[in-house]
Amino acid sequence: MNLVQKVVIKVTSMNGQKSLFKAMKIAAWVSGVESAALMEDYKTQIEITGDGMDAVDLTSLLRKKVGYAEIVSVGPAGGGDKKDESKPTETGPKIQSPGCLALSRRCASLRVCR
Repeated sequence: MNLVQKVVIKVTSMNGQKSLFKAMKIAAWVSGVESAALMEDYKTQIEITGDGMDAVDLTSLLRKKVGYAEIVSVGPAGGGDKKDESKPTETGPKIQSPGCLALSRRCASLRVCR
């Protein structure tokens, strides 16, 4: 049984939005990552969801390529009941909340959700 996990990483640097987009692009191409999105409340934090990814390696890679990066939280994605896990899941793109930026490995391009 594979565990899908959610990692929140704080990325700060002097370049602002350019660095965040670069960080999202790097995070989306790491093995095991399913999606990467900017959190609405904190514009410097990236929420990464994936299966079998290494959060420490991802953070180290972001430090090398972008600048300062630190892990804020690591935990299971969803956190639903076992009854919900038995239901079939959709394989289509996930609907994002309004005003967020999302980068998915499936589409390989940045999109602004509205």
